Amino acid sequence: MLKLIKNTRLVMPVDLVKFINNNNIFSDVSYEKVSKIISQSKILEFEEDEVLFFKGDKYHKGLYLIVSGEVIYMDNDKVILTLLEGDFVGLSAFLGKGSYLVNARVKKGSFLVFMPEICVYKLINESEQFREKFYYEVKQRLDILCDRTGEISFDKNYKPIGRYMTKDPISIEEDASVYDASRKMGKYKIGSVVVLNNKGEVSGILTAKNIVHHFLAKTDCDDLSVSNFMDKNVLKLPKEYPLVEAFIDMQLNNKEYIVIVENEKPVGIISNNDILKYLYQNLNILSINVENANNFDQLKDIYKNLYKIVEKLVDQTRLTSEVLPTLSMIHLEIQKRVYELTVQMFYSKKGINIEDIKHAFVIMGSGARKEMMLDPDQDNGFIFADDITLREKKIMMDFANDLVENLNYVGYRKCPGHVMIINERLSKTLSDWKTDIANIVNNPGNIGLMWSSIMFDMGCLAGDERLVWELKDFVVKVVKEKDIFLIQLLEKETHNRIPLSMFGRFIVEKKGEHKGEINLKTQALTFIVDVTRAFILKHGLFETNTIDRLKALKRKGILGEDMVLNVMNAYEILVDMILRSQIEKSKKMEQVNKYINPEKLSKYNQQRLKESLSIISKYLNTALKVFKGHP
Repeated sequence: MLKLIKNTRLVMPVDLVKFINNNNIFSDVSYEKVSKIISQSKILEFEEDEVLFFKGDKYHKGLYLIVSGEVIYMDNDKVILTLLEGDFVGLSAFLGKGSYLVNARVKKGSFLVFMPEICVYKLINESEQFREKFYYEVKQRLDILCDRTGEISFDKNYKPIGRYMTKDPISIEEDASVYDASRKMGKYKIGSVVVLNNKGEVSGILTAKNIVHHFLAKTDCDDLSVSNFMDKNVLKLPKEYPLVEAFIDMQLNNKEYIVIVENEKPVGIISNNDILKYLYQNLNILSINVENANNFDQLKDIYKNLYKIVEKLVDQTRLTSEVLPTLSMIHLEIQKRVYELTVQMFYSKKGINIEDIKHAFVIMGSGARKEMMLDPDQDNGFIFADDITLREKKIMMDFANDLVENLNYVGYRKCPGHVMIINERLSKTLSDWKTDIANIVNNPGNIGLMWSSIMFDMGCLAGDERLVWELKDFVVKVVKEKDIFLIQLLEKETHNRIPLSMFGRFIVEKKGEHKGEINLKTQALTFIVDVTRAFILKHGLFETNTIDRLKALKRKGILGEDMVLNVMNAYEILVDMILRSQIEKSKKMEQVNKYINPEKLSKYNQQRLKESLSIISKYLNTALKVFKGHP
């Protein structure tokens, strides 16, 4: 069983600092720096045959260094590499930030040091000798894996920022005037200049926004030196740094530009817009294909191959949950195109343009939250204007039958709970919607509680969006005044057992086709979504996406920072496990669902899942106490 060793002096077979310093890669790194790395690392003990990671697992955001024991790499039950004391484990995934290419299994009981990636990148940036030795080791490992597995990870996943930067960035000295900098920016038609000190090292960056916000806003400034107006906290990265990681760092630090450096000297620059263009150029092509599709077979083919796009997105993104809004956008574009083609066909068949009838085609649930995965079913409804006639409503219901069948044909299966436009309870006037929602809030019942978890997340896919806005405003107003309804909603969740026993064992299906598995949607993810929605409704907020909702709750002081970060981390882990499982099932042409077998997870991922389930349980209990007035 994997153990985290806290007192390394008592159990470690070697002096760690000395052991690492004796490693050729670290031989030029000072004793003090190695000691600091160890203080930021984790010392792990593995028993024989424990799995460090499986092929396809998400990168662990760091490297393992073998202190004692052995680790074997396996692919298709064949040993392709044996790693010994002093070897790194996980080099190829570190480079590409994608999935692991092989299974890594501990051959003998082993001690390993897990080094967070930030420690390694600091050494890469600070030590030329370490950088050269480290990347030589990476190249050697990639050559071995590519030769023995037939997979080329380097070109597929690894996008170093140096490959995309603008070389030889325009620069200016610190003591130059803002006017000189402005003239330079105008001459070269650029939005920024790199600022250098007298050693030619990067000391800051001056952007067009700096000039507008700082220089033009000051009317009494005597010293017009660039150094007085530049951003001194410039984001500097080595050219080997992965493109996706750089983009995340820009977002976290609220920066528009990154300066790429070697020994503090500028060698390149890249903007936020440049990175976005490189990362999402394939999605633009896909969107054009959806818009240009003129039959349902073309849309069906796009839907069928979505997993290929998603696999690339997952490999290019640090947080898998960040893929969901993009994936949802594609799903919604496909569904909207199905709607448009159905409108055309209905007109050809009946001679009636349903767009002349005031209505909103509403998407509900995960689609409205922008949290769709690879297997969304249909959760939709119609909102009609109050003055709709019986004849017009009959026309819309005829159209609904065609639309549901066409969506089903393309790949969006019919909702098992019948939450669809063909259900007259989900296709009604705005006034009827308001009446029914008020009744659900005042006297929910089992069906009302079930439907509310879907209906309270809604968005307009086509038609008159004002109908949706008015209904959403009504929902927020009526629910905000009914704490008892939200308590009932949360108490319903307590009847759905979180699949973790008090002894820390997974509770799995005992029989049937999913024997030994857990449904991570209904038994885990749904708790986070529903509890977070309840907090949003209680406080009259309008955010729809779960992550956006959590951020809003933290920003307004409704939930503490630690709670929000823990829940967001649990959400990310669940989404990552589900989506990666769905990608693999799609590749094997198996049924795509949200079930996983916890026994087939690595020890690392089993522990992550257990921690996530524990956090969810605490989150639900905390919410119930708050809503009942016992914070």
